[in-house]
Amino acid sequence: MLQKILKRLISFHSLSGDHEANARLLDFAEDILGQHLFVRRFSSNGHPSLVATVRRTKKPKMLLVGHTDVVPGPEKLFRLQMRGGKLFGRGVLDMKFAIACYLRLVQELGSDIKKYDLGVILTSDEEIGGFNGVEYLLKKGYGAEFAFLPDGGINWQIERGSKGMWHVDFEVHGKTAHAAHPWEGESAIMTFFRFLQELEKEFAPNLPCDGRHYHDTLTITRIAGGETPNQVPGYLSASVNIRYVPETTKKELEQRILRAAKKFPAISFKERVHGHAWVTNLAHPVIREYIAAAQKQGVDVGDTFSHGSSDARFFAERGIPVLTVWPRGGGHHSDEEWIEKQDFEKYYRILKELITGVAKR
Repeated sequence: MLQKILKRLISFHSLSGDHEANARLLDFAEDILGQHLFVRRFSSNGHPSLVATVRRTKKPKMLLVGHTDVVPGPEKLFRLQMRGGKLFGRGVLDMKFAIACYLRLVQELGSDIKKYDLGVILTSDEEIGGFNGVEYLLKKGYGAEFAFLPDGGINWQIERGSKGMWHVDFEVHGKTAHAAHPWEGESAIMTFFRFLQELEKEFAPNLPCDGRHYHDTLTITRIAGGETPNQVPGYLSASVNIRYVPETTKKELEQRILRAAKKFPAISFKERVHGHAWVTNLAHPVIREYIAAAQKQGVDVGDTFSHGSSDARFFAERGIPVLTVWPRGGGHHSDEEWIEKQDFEKYYRILKELITGVAKR
């Protein structure tokens, strides 16, 4: 039954921008959840979401959180396949396996679910920021004492925290001229490249890298400049992706950019997206319960720190503890996304023991 649910979930082409496909997936989920839970549907800027709770409340004791949206891929990825004990498909790890676990849990608990103070949140925009999904619902007053959100922590490694993200757009204004007379113009491209040399110095690690990369990073993700091969470019736009550790503040990041740009008055920048860094307490009672349940299934749970970002940050920003951990799997966002079949089944058993142990009313 668990694999059958996952197969159905994978079949939905629920790309982040395809609101109709995500809504159809939520219809499928509601058909199962609605048998035993109160279900409410929402939409923000076209992005559909769903909240289901055992009792009519915005803040249950425990929330099971997942996102339905996936990144694009060829048609074959939307058919669940098994090879060598592994399940393959778009979203099989990130993160439809978790949604399958939630739906099966509600089915299996049946009417006994009334014994628990439990809720489920499913959103459809995590891959593009989560602002119209989890953040939207939290701003509407939804929350919990604890959130379970398996969108990271690969190979049974609980995320003890994650870097923050800051996406910044730059503009550079120069002066056009004929390319044969470059001295008559001012190249916006060359100005930006000289600026990047200064900016890179601001983000160089103070200590030699030990392999964990626990430091702030900067990646140039987009550059567009120039209109014709025979002209000094008078304008450039670019985007920068910054990831930063919890010890760094946004103000410190701004100061680094300003220091690098002080020699280049033609450069300006503005924020595109910002997401806070976060940390979690691995000694939290619910996390200890999860580790104990995993050990009963023969799983040795470790911990890790994430360089990426997820909807977990929205809960952490509001002081809601969050548990993020994946079973064995890999290749998410690639054509070889997979999850270990036995781990998938173990994961469900661990989740069920956790919920029945900590979410009692």
